Amino acid sequence: PSPPPSPPSPPPSWYSSLTPTPTPAPTPWFFNIPSPTPSPTPTPTPIFNVPAPTPVPAPAPTPVPVPVPVPTPLPVPTPTPTPAPTPFFLWGGNNKPTPAPTPKPTPAPTPAPVPVPVPVPTPVPAPVPVPTPVPVPVPVPVPVPVPVPEPRPVFPSGSDGIDWVALGKVTPPKQQSSCGSCSMFVAASLIESELLIANKYNTRLDLSEQEMVSCVNRQHSPWNGYGCNGGWVDNNINYVNWKGLNKEASWPYINAQGACNRDTNPSGGDAVQLASGATRVYPASNEQALKNALLTGPVGVLFAAQSDFMNYRGGIYNPARCSDVVNHAILLVGYGRDAASGQWFWKIKNSWGDRWGEGGYARIAMTGDGYGVCAMQRYAYKSASQFSNSYLSEPWQ
Repeated sequence: PSPPPSPPSPPPSWYSSLTPTPTPAPTPWFFNIPSPTPSPTPTPTPIFNVPAPTPVPAPAPTPVPVPVPVPTPLPVPTPTPTPAPTPFFLWGGNNKPTPAPTPKPTPAPTPAPVPVPVPVPTPVPAPVPVPTPVPVPVPVPVPVPVPVPEPRPVFPSGSDGIDWVALGKVTPPKQQSSCGSCSMFVAASLIESELLIANKYNTRLDLSEQEMVSCVNRQHSPWNGYGCNGGWVDNNINYVNWKGLNKEASWPYINAQGACNRDTNPSGGDAVQLASGATRVYPASNEQALKNALLTGPVGVLFAAQSDFMNYRGGIYNPARCSDVVNHAILLVGYGRDAASGQWFWKIKNSWGDRWGEGGYARIAMTGDGYGVCAMQRYAYKSASQFSNSYLSEPWQ
């Protein structure tokens, strides 16, 4: 026969906490007989003397932590106010129900008055004052100042003299060099001084002598000029009256005859033109007539120059002998009396440079009527123009 089965191992201690406790069967009420006690089953004797293996206790399983549920807080019920019990009244006697006092109505609060927005009046724009029109001043035309000629100095007869150089009405002496152009230098100087005296320009005018040297001659004009071989003061003045005259800057001096290219000169343009020609001073041999002619400005005269005059260094020139055949032209610019000697003299401007004589000037003795010293009183010329219309295309700059 098979050995009896081994008794089951007792369950672990933690198992009892999980095994529900069996609910005892109710005792039937209709029987009052106790249940029989079961007889114990005898333990069979093993047929082999083999010790039973000691059961190895199973390792206790690691208990799985049971999550503790967090109780959800229940909402606290709002207690419903228990209505007051309606009083039970017995009828009869004074057991009348006392009427509940009528509650006085609580007056509703008077609402605050809602402010009605007051419309803001639209500001009426102030009337803009219309500016009174300011009369625009009409510009008064500014009159262009017309240069008033300086009054010519009045030198009474018998005065101590005249000096147009000291009055600033004479242009500086120039150098004619080897060209025989003295009459052209005198004509140009005479016109320059006349313009200064007439106050036509605010500065000194420098006219071209070269134009007259090149153009006032027998080949180019009817004025009997000879270029570097000589000429006449009045012929040169008449040329300027007819043709006009350029400035020195436009036609500079070259100390030679040169070509008369007046009509094709690229830098041309007349600086001056005379309203009339030259005039002779009559009678030139009268000393007083020359003094009177000097009252209105310098005078061009002819002179018989000789070697001692060429070597003049200063003082009053009065040679013992001198020819009356003129060969040179000079400009008479004044007269006076020497303070040391009391000698009267003519003051002249030459064209031999400012190193000659007294800075380009000389004093020649007065000898009374007649031709004077070296015939300087024989021929005398002035411009007949009063220079009221004596300039042309461009003012002097």
